[in-house]
Amino acid sequence: MSTTVTLRAMAGWTGAPPGRWTIVLLAAGGTMTGVVLAALAYTSDGPAQPGLHPALAYWITIPYIAVGLIAWRHRPDSRLDVQIGAAGFASFLNFLIWSNNDGLFTLGGATQYLPPVLSLHVFLAFASGLAAIGIVAISERLLRLDGIVRSLRGPPSAGGAHPSAPSAAEGIAP
Repeated sequence: MSTTVTLRAMAGWTGAPPGRWTIVLLAAGGTMTGVVLAALAYTSDGPAQPGLHPALAYWITIPYIAVGLIAWRHRPDSRLDVQIGAAGFASFLNFLIWSNNDGLFTLGGATQYLPPVLSLHVFLAFASGLAAIGIVAISERLLRLDGIVRSLRGPPSAGGAHPSAPSAAEGIAP
C-alpha cells in the first residue's frame, strides 16, 4: 500500500466523482464571481480602472475554477482538482477588498494572502493532491503559517485603508 493511499484513507477522501448538478452549481458560482467582481468594481471606490481590474481578476479566478471542475470530473480520485477549484474561489474572496461594505472589505483584507498560499500548495502537492512528507511538507507548512500571520496582521499600510476612511491629508475634524 502506498503512502498516498494511506494518507487519503486517513483524510477520509472517498474519491467519488462529482454529480452533474454539483459541477453545474459550482460552474454557475464561478461565473457569478465575475459578475460580482464587475459590480464591485463599478459601484465602489475600489479599483482605479473599473473596466480593467475586474477583467484581470476574472482572468485569474475563472481558469482555476474551470480547470478544477474539469479535472475533478475526469480524475475524481485525486484531491488536486478540488484544491485547484478552491484556489480559484479563494482568489475571488481576495478581491472583496474593493467593496465599500466594511464586512466585505474586512473579509477581502483577511484573505489577501490566501490565494498565493493555496496556489503554492497546489503546485507543491502535484500530482497526488497531498504534500509529500519531508522538506516539501515542512516548507509548505511554514509558507502557510506565514500567509496566516500576514492575514491576521492586516493589509500593508500603503493603500490598505478602507476607501471611505479619511486620508492623512484630510485630517480628522474635532
